[in-house]
Amino acid sequence: MLDRLGFKPIEIAAFLGKSPDNIGVQLNIIRKKKGKPRSENKTEINTSKEEAEVKP
Repeated sequence: MLDRLGFKPIEIAAFLGKSPDNIGVQLNIIRKKKGKPRSENKTEINTSKEEAEVKP
């Protein structure tokens, strides 16, 4: 959420008391999961409004 609000990994790390490297790794993991085609996530049910919207 903080990433989507425009905070940089170093700022997020300061908020959470983590290292900026750790935050960068976690953000990459999250981005990769969200970037997977829907067919690869068949067992995952997503009720998020943001992901239900069609993005250009």
